[in-house]
Amino acid sequence: MGESRHKGWIAINDIDIFVRHMSNDDLPDSFIDFITAVEVDNKPCLITALCPNFTNPEARTEYILKTVRKKGYKLYFWVLYNQYGKSDVINTEDINRLQQYGEVEVYKGKSEAPARAKILKTYISKILNA
Repeated sequence: MGESRHKGWIAINDIDIFVRHMSNDDLPDSFIDFITAVEVDNKPCLITALCPNFTNPEARTEYILKTVRKKGYKLYFWVLYNQYGKSDVINTEDINRLQQYGEVEVYKGKSEAPARAKILKTYISKILNA
């Protein structure tokens, strides 16, 4: 991987993809710095965690999505409907807002991390093969 366990390069279907695990609600300032600096020429395929909280101004969701799309990235969202380990679910309004920026697939399962990772990889492979 790269300089930390929270970001680095992986390959799926022989395509190099830059992955950032920490989201806008984990390290907000660092995430905004990353989004501001990232360029499609250096990292054409990018996967990052995102907390789509449109009602919390500190999450800066709208800014993040507009910035990434303006840079030329095509956006796809694989959404965990159930918040892992809790009874909370993602707000339907937030899902609808994500659809304004790109394709959304909602995962409603409650499986452990390895099973979710396998399903996510299948989704990514489908996008890369399209």
